[in-house]
Amino acid sequence: MGILLVNIISIMEAEFPEKGTFDWGLSRFYDYAVEQRFYVIFSLLFGTGFYIFITRAKARGDNAIVPFIRRLAALLGFGAVHFVFQPGEALHIYAIIGFLLIPFYNRKPAFNFAAMLAALGLSLVLGEYAVTLAMFLLGLLLGQIGFFTRFGEFAPQLRLAAWISLALTPGALYLQHRTFPTNWYGEGANLAGLVMGTLYVSTFLLLYRNRRIQQWLRPLAAFGRNALTNYLGQTAIIVMILFLFDLKQEVSVTDTTLIALGIYAIQIPLSSLWLKRYKMGPLEWIWRMLTYGKRIPIRKEM
Repeated sequence: MGILLVNIISIMEAEFPEKGTFDWGLSRFYDYAVEQRFYVIFSLLFGTGFYIFITRAKARGDNAIVPFIRRLAALLGFGAVHFVFQPGEALHIYAIIGFLLIPFYNRKPAFNFAAMLAALGLSLVLGEYAVTLAMFLLGLLLGQIGFFTRFGEFAPQLRLAAWISLALTPGALYLQHRTFPTNWYGEGANLAGLVMGTLYVSTFLLLYRNRRIQQWLRPLAAFGRNALTNYLGQTAIIVMILFLFDLKQEVSVTDTTLIALGIYAIQIPLSSLWLKRYKMGPLEWIWRMLTYGKRIPIRKEM
């Protein structure tokens, strides 16, 4: 969800805030708590999704690779169109790097772990592209060891990851801050994103074991199931607002935050209402049909 709070600033070209103002503090908060953090998380989930997709296809006795290639090609198409309106979008990057993930499915977890470390090392040269591949590989690795199906068994490891990443967070934030005026800021932000993304994920999974927290977060489940529709829909709403009200370069970071919260307020309940009648989001439905090359029913049997 946090990606919108950052993306909307660039899409609407919000005014650069004056130092010391509330807007400046809000902007710095996004720089140090949101930017690159949720990108890392979604990259990890993409890798796990790849593992689930291939594994389920193989369990059905289907050809797994060809549909996945079509799935990536369709994602690249979505990303190419989205790029016109949001040059910072991630779908085309995910699609291109996703092709590199295919040979790793049949590799052992130890091999994929080593490949992940190598990709992290390359991030000093290749930046976020190598980080994306590393997180894809980590997601695949977690799928291979059954992490998300029985993450309760990994509670000790999650606690360790949470404490280590918490201890590293001040140093990572300081490094990001120190690299801000230099050409190394991207690397500093990537490193801080890895550390704090780990902190966010491990802490969330530890808390999610509590049933009350599960109930509180249930309204967000439908929002997540419609992730592609909501992600592209957010850009569509922002572009429509810019077209209707001519707000480009006329809004503050506070303004963009309020608009983003308004978009969430629309999409979260709308996602729940949609999934009461339909099996998946509209763009997820199109994506699945492009993946399998056939028409797939979307409406639920009432």
